[in-house]
Amino acid sequence: MKPLNSLALAALVAFGPVSGAAAAEPEVRRLGKTLVQHKDEVAKVVVSTKFANTQLDKAWIFFDARFSAEGGEPVRVGREDISLVVPGGTRLNMPSQRALADEVKDMRFLMKKADISREPLDDYFPGRERFEQISFFVVPGERIVFDEFTVSRETLAGGVLFFKTPMGTWEPGRYSLEIRNKWINASLPFDLPASPFDKDSKKKDPKSVPW
Repeated sequence: MKPLNSLALAALVAFGPVSGAAAAEPEVRRLGKTLVQHKDEVAKVVVSTKFANTQLDKAWIFFDARFSAEGGEPVRVGREDISLVVPGGTRLNMPSQRALADEVKDMRFLMKKADISREPLDDYFPGRERFEQISFFVVPGERIVFDEFTVSRETLAGGVLFFKTPMGTWEPGRYSLEIRNKWINASLPFDLPASPFDKDSKKKDPKSVPW
């Protein structure tokens, strides 16, 4: 048998043997001015930054998100698996429900205000039979907080993801919402405020991301 060269041996030590076909590269697409999608063989995630774009002068913002599995196995996502990378590279962990409730006293009004301009994210997940509410953050007294959710190919999970900046306001630039655990490895980049969206780019290349 032909001996392994040094590069191949190093890769084998670092990652272990490769079996079957190589995993497909994830597809990240900008679907609109304030919409970004991650899709691979395991999961699909669509995030709207529309309401966040109107709140950059506030300490707290949120993103509207939808999750579903693409493969045959369920995908579990916990609060600690989601983070926001801000311009400059600092990573913000998702805060607790208690922190939000202590500082955002008008959450019910905020959510009703956001509902007026909410984007139809469910439309990007045809064929899902069940919907699960993501309950990392809730209006106090209305629902129970859960720190994780699980989706399958038949289940769509949706809800809001809150973050707080220690600086008091949000710096303009490139952000990235990241979801990483044993099931999912997603990074969704976007600009705040949102950069212009070239609708014609979809006609030229359906998979283009006109950042």
